Amino acid sequence: MVFEEFERNARKQVELAGHSTSESKAIVKELIFQHFGWNSTQFFMYSKDHIEELDLNILSTQIEKINSGMPT
Repeated sequence: MVFEEFERNARKQVELAGHSTSESKAIVKELIFQHFGWNSTQFFMYSKDHIEELDLNILSTQIEKINSGMPT
């Protein structure tokens, strides 16, 4: 899975948990930025790159925590 695909899928999950479109976008991007130490430019540069399985699992777990109301 590439970063932009993960971001799109994660945003949908966060929206289904009750967050607005703008909130879900901010939440997911901030999660990615914090995990990788990136900014918006870096996300854009790497958006077509594949996510390593370990990173994907960590990010997916964080999304699940956010959706359940747990702090990350």
